[in-house]
Amino acid sequence: MGTRFNVNKFYRFRYRDRNYLKALVADGVFVESGTFRVLPPIPTVLLAEPLRHAVLDYLVEDEAITEEFAHRLLSWKHSGFSVDNTVGVGANDPQGRRQLARYMIRNPFSLKKMEYRAQQGMVVYRSRHHATLKRNFQIMPGAAWLKLLLQHVPDRGEHLVRYYGWYSNTLKTLLPEAPFRSTSDRR
Repeated sequence: MGTRFNVNKFYRFRYRDRNYLKALVADGVFVESGTFRVLPPIPTVLLAEPLRHAVLDYLVEDEAITEEFAHRLLSWKHSGFSVDNTVGVGANDPQGRRQLARYMIRNPFSLKKMEYRAQQGMVVYRSRHHATLKRNFQIMPGAAWLKLLLQHVPDRGEHLVRYYGWYSNTLKTLLPEAPFRSTSDRR
């Protein structure tokens, strides 16, 4: 089985970010003969809570939050964690794979939605209608926009894409000529 994780931050109005962890997970496993066996779908209700607990445990372990704060977060009715496994890409669908890959690594800001007004030194960002603000744009000084934009630049050495299992570089090195690996996967 292989898994690829992406960490994404997306800008929303009112200087808020939304952090997303996206995973591309194979829906089956390779058996010893090299045949890929598709597994039955896992109900998302069985995935969301373990993910929520694992993330909060990691944040406590990393001392990013306290245990008390993690317990308070666990008491929330609407946790902010969700899992969606409704998107699937068939084995013989290269265009679908490309579209999914583009979606997973898309930019946090859309250049088409940005407009710089040099005379005023302001940036206008247009998006969908925001229910609370009752508008579809945000205006801010260029320096404030740059500060917001720079929050999305990863720290030195920080990886935003991680590969595990079948997709990992270690396995590709150990099994470069595996009979069930496609020629496009070989180095």
